[in-house]
Amino acid sequence: MTAADGVRTALRMIFGSAGSAVDSLRATDAGIRAGLPLSRRIGFVSIAGGAGTTTTVASVAATLAARRSGSILAVDADGGRSGLGRHLIEVRPRRSEQTTPEAGTAAADRRRTARTIEDARSGLPVVGRLPLLDLNDPVGAGAPVAGAPVAGQRSVAEWTGQLGPIARFFDLVLTDWGIRPAAEDLEQVAATGHVLVLVARADQPSAAADTLAGLRELPESPRLVLVLTDIARTAALSRLTADLSDALDLPVFGLPYDPAVGSDWLYATGRRSIRSRQAVARLAAGLVTEAAGLRASARIPAAAVPAAAAPGAVRPA
Repeated sequence: MTAADGVRTALRMIFGSAGSAVDSLRATDAGIRAGLPLSRRIGFVSIAGGAGTTTTVASVAATLAARRSGSILAVDADGGRSGLGRHLIEVRPRRSEQTTPEAGTAAADRRRTARTIEDARSGLPVVGRLPLLDLNDPVGAGAPVAGAPVAGQRSVAEWTGQLGPIARFFDLVLTDWGIRPAAEDLEQVAATGHVLVLVARADQPSAAADTLAGLRELPESPRLVLVLTDIARTAALSRLTADLSDALDLPVFGLPYDPAVGSDWLYATGRRSIRSRQAVARLAAGLVTEAAGLRASARIPAAAVPAAAAPGAVRPA
């Protein structure tokens, strides 16, 4: 069997036929590359550990950065041991980046008064075309402020201070908020983005459904998306996501179990199976669709933006 025959066989296994495989791939890619009217912010959050939130953010961000023409920014506000940068694996500094505290402070100052995309990316490590703003890195992002809800996690106020001056320069901003079980903190997180993605284990969907119901009651609720990670190898994942989507009346995506992802705490996105990569691509396309069709209401709270950056800090959405 030739390599081409192997690819065609794999596509038939996933999509049923080579023809439908091509159509599905084209539609998914078109969704990923769809235009956006203005800069959009997408937050990822979970209410319990072990759901794979950071892995999901890393996979989606890498997919979007690889396929979209606009600039994508990944933000780590989680503070967990295996941070977003470690999941992305090949984080490397830009040529202009220095690692000294003085250079880090200079880069952070440049971002706070950003007037160009180069200012906005100043000092940030880059994976391919994907810059990473790590709020847990005092050299790269400035000293953390008080008020983080969990040790190591960054507060919404700190996120606002760092993103306010630069968010408008990026096509999409994806933030890993980690675990935010407190209702008050979750409400603040929801207010920072246009789309909020709740990541939950496929074998524990009830708590996620209850949380989504509460988020829908917020005065300025963002678009809500549920992602079920099949860590426990739940049977009939497709049926579960379809049933929940009907019951909750919102988009629900499933990410299948992938031993290549769970084999090490340093997750290599490139090692995903074909089925897993397709699921990530569909999720990425779905999130762009949600962001593009959204009533533009979410804004970064002006009160938390540094005074020097407040005028015009965030392009009106």
